[in-house]
Amino acid sequence: MKKKTSKRQLNSFPSKVILIGGALVLILVLGLWFLSPKSNTEVVELDQSPGALTLVVEETEVALVSEPEPSGLYGVASGEVELQEEGELESVSYPDGGMDEPLDTPEEEKALVAGTLAEPQEEAQLVEEQEEVGSADLPRLALVIDDMGNRLKLGKTLVEMDLHLNFAILPHSPYGLKLAEMAQDRGRDVLLHLPMEAVDKKWNPGPGALYLAMSDETIRKTVAEDLAQVPMAVGISNHMGSIFSENRQAMETFLKELKPRNLFFIDSLTSSKSLGHTIAQELGLKSAKRNVFLDNVQEEDKIIKQLEKLISIAQKQGQAIGLGHPHPATLKALQSFQETLKQKVTLVPIHQLVK
Repeated sequence: MKKKTSKRQLNSFPSKVILIGGALVLILVLGLWFLSPKSNTEVVELDQSPGALTLVVEETEVALVSEPEPSGLYGVASGEVELQEEGELESVSYPDGGMDEPLDTPEEEKALVAGTLAEPQEEAQLVEEQEEVGSADLPRLALVIDDMGNRLKLGKTLVEMDLHLNFAILPHSPYGLKLAEMAQDRGRDVLLHLPMEAVDKKWNPGPGALYLAMSDETIRKTVAEDLAQVPMAVGISNHMGSIFSENRQAMETFLKELKPRNLFFIDSLTSSKSLGHTIAQELGLKSAKRNVFLDNVQEEDKIIKQLEKLISIAQKQGQAIGLGHPHPATLKALQSFQETLKQKVTLVPIHQLVK
């Protein structure tokens, strides 16, 4: 005879454990399946620039995947900065190396929304035709924004300002060509901001730099390669170069490459002993040298004081050249001071001030 299974046996403690354990395993398996990444992910926005964020859209979620920012693109923690005024014997340095990292920080994003941007011009015209309209009685002032090419948003905002600025583009920079094309479309003068060797070896001038150890042939080749990065350049200015610009042979080799290309030279005066402007004049090359650096101290009120000093020089000499950098504080200062600039000086393309 078969033994009948009683309800008491089915409800025994071991049976309950087995049933509960099976249910837990089933729940765990289902939970892991729902939480596991799906294979049909879709990348909807991919920015290959250094330190960029890749936006990945999946079936169940949106995730931001951060890529590490490369180091050493244009030097390390700090860099050489030009002298504050002519004749000073010591250089000062930016805490960020006088070079701008590719990413825009949240603080910079706030600076971008300040002020009203001008609408882009509908048609591009030749740089030579873009003469600033202003009173003939006002002194002429040229403002050049150096180190362009590493910050796209901040650089774009500067290019679109309702001020006639000039832009010096770093070769081999991630956004250099794009910003140069934008500036050219708005009728702004574009310069090649050519890196040169500094006195202190810890300052890395960046890709495309000229060094004293180079042969004349290598210098000429490097200049040609850098110019190919910024093909619309109407002139060249030096980035760093406190030791290179003091060497007559090296500077002669470099400057002789400009005249056949109909380019002028702006001496940034990273050294009070720079021979750049002097040798350019000896060679019959159009050139000029800066008068004031705007943002050695990256504070809005200090930059405005530098702008006032620059206006004073222009009023005494009839013209002046100021150099700034794509920093949030510089943008804010220009935005808040732009009406004063328009009232007291005529902002002009830099090519108008070279002789």
